[in-house]
Amino acid sequence: MRESLRARLILAQKTLLRWHRRNARVFSWRHTIRNPYEVLICETMGQQTQASRIELFLNRFLQVFPTVEILAEAKQSDVIRAWQGLGYNRRALNLHKAAQTIVRLYDAIIPNTEKNLLALPGVGPYTARAILVFAFKKQVSAVDVNVSRVLTRLSKKVKTTSEILATEKVQTINIAILPKRNNREWHEALMDLGATICIKRNPKCSICPLNTLCPSSSLESKKSASAVIKKTSTEKIYFGQPKRIWRGRILAFIASTKKKTFDTICEFTAKEYMLERSDASSICTVVIKELTGEGFITKRADGSYELA
Repeated sequence: MRESLRARLILAQKTLLRWHRRNARVFSWRHTIRNPYEVLICETMGQQTQASRIELFLNRFLQVFPTVEILAEAKQSDVIRAWQGLGYNRRALNLHKAAQTIVRLYDAIIPNTEKNLLALPGVGPYTARAILVFAFKKQVSAVDVNVSRVLTRLSKKVKTTSEILATEKVQTINIAILPKRNNREWHEALMDLGATICIKRNPKCSICPLNTLCPSSSLESKKSASAVIKKTSTEKIYFGQPKRIWRGRILAFIASTKKKTFDTICEFTAKEYMLERSDASSICTVVIKELTGEGFITKRADGSYELA
């Protein structure tokens, strides 16, 4: 990294930390001392869920499973029920398996090394590093989409709001400027700026605390949102909704009471979402087959379905 760039980024870091002490987002999980188990749950929820939604569900989940031991011993069906509303139930299953691994291999103590964290089901590089930063105050770099966006725009003049550096490059930049004493706050500051001001499509450059230090600060005036490249999705759509939405709806219905038959599931789907009976039957057939094959639900001897 050029010394001139590093010097500018260090100045931006100090400016951003001052701004953050007055403008930090307030969340229930941002304690002075953070429980590693709580951080694991929070980061798992945050993998594909906005922070505002985590706020709604985290305390509820912790009330049901207050310790890693209780989560490890829970029935899979109870974990899925507690996860309802967060979507992507596979994350709940991975979290359940991770808790069991932690109890079995680490005496119910959350690992504090990246290698051991990465060995847990559902824990990838970002989640592992985030746990190290937020739970253990380690001097590592945790790069999520907000961190990537902010550091990309700070380090170079981007042409469109969609332009972003490769994660490995952002990692290199962040590691070079990590503060020694308040690394956790630094990451929170980057994430907060990226979530509220240095946003994806319409960045609020005019009120950004870093606008005089950022080579990309003219993005707002260029109306570059029109240059955003739209990603195409390969996810199959059924009756106007992606399959994952139908999966969540049908799984939630099966979880609501015991012994749902295929016919009652189809009747509910048709009535609740105003589908023809044949259309409801077609989507239920696809989803129930997947959920059964993936171990989310089981088919009983009497032909009814319930959470596994």
